[in-house]
Amino acid sequence: ALAALARTIGKENFLPLAIDTMNLGLTLIEDKNDPDLKRSCYNLFASMASILNEDIGSAMEKIVTSMIDSVKSTESIVLGNGKDVEEVIEDNTENDDQEFDIETSEGDSEEEDEEEMLGIENSYMEEKEEAVIALKELAEHSGAAFGPYIRTSFEEIYKLLSYPSEDIRQASVEALAQFVISLHKLNNAEGVSHTLLILVPKLSEIIHSDEERIVVMAALESFNQILEELGPKTYGVDGHKDAIFTCIVDVLNGKVACQFDEPEEDEDEESEYDIAIMESAGEILPKFGKAMSPQEFFTYFSRVFQFFVGKIVSENFISCDQKFFITSQNFVAKIEEQR
Repeated sequence: ALAALARTIGKENFLPLAIDTMNLGLTLIEDKNDPDLKRSCYNLFASMASILNEDIGSAMEKIVTSMIDSVKSTESIVLGNGKDVEEVIEDNTENDDQEFDIETSEGDSEEEDEEEMLGIENSYMEEKEEAVIALKELAEHSGAAFGPYIRTSFEEIYKLLSYPSEDIRQASVEALAQFVISLHKLNNAEGVSHTLLILVPKLSEIIHSDEERIVVMAALESFNQILEELGPKTYGVDGHKDAIFTCIVDVLNGKVACQFDEPEEDEDEESEYDIAIMESAGEILPKFGKAMSPQEFFTYFSRVFQFFVGKIVSENFISCDQKFFITSQNFVAKIEEQR
């Protein structure tokens, strides 16, 4: 409730209460056994970052240490077959060395996989997700006060990109993009270059292979934000232009994994997600072109121009038409002007 109040009434109105609120949160977070309480405290600290900005620095070490512990925690993982994690890992390693008989083991293996599926306890999972979201907001609002913690936060959250929960993967993608943007705003060129070297290929992989639409949309939006904030610096490494452009083209042509899924239920909702994914890809293209010279962009845009023309007259994806049309118009005018 305090976090919601702080976000609602604004910085100037809540500032007189900020110190007492921070002290309350720091006291409550000492209870390391209550995931719901820690989740609430993380939300509170994130809201305080938007109020105190860099002045939150005196409490930053304690806050971030607790959040990183939650990010790294494996308490949320429980096994339905009574085994602990080490036993399952050992069993899987032994099975990898055995020959696999397709005819005799297909059905059995599916049943065994279901028995050994990892279950997630909601409270701990929500704690982990809130920790990731809070670290993102700290990076966004705390400026230089969060600078010393960006590397550790990036490294630990990067490990969650393959986490079973799509909500945590989504939050992790968004946080990693914010870390890159924060490094850029802190004029840490080396940090930006290093994180982009890791993140751009990974986002490309997620867009192509993740089967959850919300995660793919988060990755597309991350490219969008990074291009908007960093501009040409996004292309500091050879291959980044082609990686981003390939993601745009493959999404527009329906070639990524999440677009192959044909859900049996909530088809209208899933269809809206499919359209939103295409819109997200289309929105990246103007920023993609703005970050390079018109002559260089012409070689890329000529490969998708006919796609946009086709969508303008298509009866499908009506909500996309206006954006595609404006994008096409703007780029043609820009190229002609440079000529």
